[in-house]
This record gives sequence, structure tokens and C-alpha cells, in this order.
Amino acid sequence: MRQQIARDAAAGNGGIQKWTFNGSAWVFQYTLNPALTVGCRGLTGSVDSGGAVTLYVDGSEVGTGRVEATIPMVFSADETCDVGDEYGSPVTTDTGEVFWGEPGTNGQHAFYQLIHQGTRLIPADFIAFATPAYPLVDVHDGQRTDVHELFLANFFAQTKALAFGKTADEVRAEGTDEAVVPARVFTGNRPTVSIMAAALTPGVLGQLVALYEHITFTEGAVWGIDSFDQWGVELGKELANRITPELTGDATGDHDPSTTALIEWYRRQARSGQDPLR
Repeated sequence: MRQQIARDAAAGNGGIQKWTFNGSAWVFQYTLNPALTVGCRGLTGSVDSGGAVTLYVDGSEVGTGRVEATIPMVFSADETCDVGDEYGSPVTTDTGEVFWGEPGTNGQHAFYQLIHQGTRLIPADFIAFATPAYPLVDVHDGQRTDVHELFLANFFAQTKALAFGKTADEVRAEGTDEAVVPARVFTGNRPTVSIMAAALTPGVLGQLVALYEHITFTEGAVWGIDSFDQWGVELGKELANRITPELTGDATGDHDPSTTALIEWYRRQARSGQDPLR
């Protein structure tokens, strides 16, 4: 089965079928080859005149406004399965990655510290564009600063810092107190990939989507899993359909004690007539 998928992929693995402009946004349709999936999923989306991105899978919105917010959908939602080959044998190695990201410098105050000095090695992709969708100039004390260039300076600086770090001697040379030196040493050798393009155009967005979809497919072929099924998610949806009527009714289904207690607590709270926000 995997060999057949590989042959089909080599013959043509879907991709962006067409672009159209609806007056305010470029709209694209990206279709995976049915041979690659069980139940082919269609990816559609749009890029508006300001560069904001909206992606949909089978008509359901999965990400708006940020390229980096759509990538976890590809990896963490798809590439996690514990059943492998066509015989249903359990996978004997770790599968899937946890992907997350933030635009601009937002991530520096959220998780960059973990990447710089955490005990687990975390490879990172940095994506930047030479021409911004919204050119901005910051005026402070009479000085005009290109905001996009400030972001790019951090882009280049963070990848350099992750690669080369900082030695204890370099920290001491700055006059740092000896007791603080160990906390300011960075080992470096933290791998990153820098991806740059002239601008976030529809074509470039399509290339990025195709890149990460191809990575997902290739890893699935290596691990021997179907990277595009989501049976765990489907189980949750099935249970949600059973639970939904219980939230407005009086009967509680045959659940575990924890789930039953949570549902009953919610019903008491919702029917108490009290507004906790007042």
C-alpha cells in the first residue's frame, strides 16, 4: 500500500488547482491526491489584499490571519497515529510533532526561552518576507524607524543566537557578576531553518502549504501510517453528539464518574439563574 502511495505521489500529488480574485481577496483551491488519503480532504483558502490568510478544510475554517497558525493543523492534527501498516500493527516509535508558532516578536516573550535554554532540543523554522503586507513606520522622539526592519533584525538575531549561543567567557567580559554567569550562558547548536520570500503572495503561500504537506506525507510513509486520518478526533465528535442533548435535558448518559460530574455541574450552573459576571 505504501509503495502504491509513493508511486501515485510521484505521478502527481495534487496541489493548488487554481487562483481567482473575488475583488477583495485571492482565493485558492488546494486538493490532495485521493491516493494519498482515505477520504481525500480538500484545502481551500484566501489571501486578502493586506496579506491576511484564511484556510478551510472541507469547508471548516482552520486558520485565519496567520500562516504559522495553520501549520500545526498539518502536523499535530494529522501526523499522530499509533496504528501503522496495512495490517494494523502498533507503531513502535514516536510519531508526529507538536507544532506551535507566533508572528513577529510575540513568541520571544512566550516560548523562545524554552528553545534557547530548555533541556529538550527543539528545531525551529523561521519564516519571513522582505516586503510587508502592512508597511509601518514608528515615530518616537522625532526618529522614524521601519517596523518591519525591526522585526527582521530580530529574525536574523534570534537564529544567530540559537546557532552560536554565548560562552561563559563572553558573559564575564560584559562585567556580569560571577554568580549570574551560568544563567546567561547559551550552548548554541540549536537547529533552525530560515525560509524567506519576497512577499506573502498567493503563490508563495501555496509553496509553503505544499512544503509542509510534503513533509507530513513523507514522514507518514517512513513511519508506515496514514498521516491524514483523524480517528481520535472522530471519536471525540461522536461522543460530543451524544452529550449535546444532555446539556439541555435532565438525563445523563452512561459516562465515567468524572464526565458525569462535569456535565451535572454545568447544568446546575447554567440553570441557577445567577450571572457570575455581575
